[in-house]
Amino acid sequence: MPTSACYLLLALIVAPALQQIGVPFMAAHFFIFYFGIISAITPPVALASYAAASLAESDSMRTGYWGFILGFPGFIVPFIFVYQPALIGIGSWQEILWSMLTATLGVISFAMGSMGYSFADLKVRERIVFNIAALLLIIPQVTTDIVGLALVVLVLIGQKRRSRK
Repeated sequence: MPTSACYLLLALIVAPALQQIGVPFMAAHFFIFYFGIISAITPPVALASYAAASLAESDSMRTGYWGFILGFPGFIVPFIFVYQPALIGIGSWQEILWSMLTATLGVISFAMGSMGYSFADLKVRERIVFNIAALLLIIPQVTTDIVGLALVVLVLIGQKRRSRK
């Protein structure tokens, strides 16, 4: 479905339901718009994956699978819009800046944890720590942000040391 038609359909059906459960207007619309767009790489739609498979002359199921895996960290972004309204400009400039920093680091941490690579291949425990750190960075509290940041730094220091060897 084209982007504008997808957004209009979701804005009529889903956005009012999100607003009724307490999601701010802008956050609800960012949420539905983002998920409407990302449907291009997710099953069962995955139109972008099918087009990419056709261009690359590869198996469409394999291309769709890898599109989903590579896009997986992006699935948390709409939830950040809902739980951290400062990310979409609602709040003071300090809150907005802090939420942008922690959300970006959280998504990067989730990407590294799900893909299994940072400076070198990640061990299973490092992947788990990156994913936990990502969740902590996404939760809109200063305490969880600091703990998540510390976890990311610890794993990255270990990765740097191991990559030098």
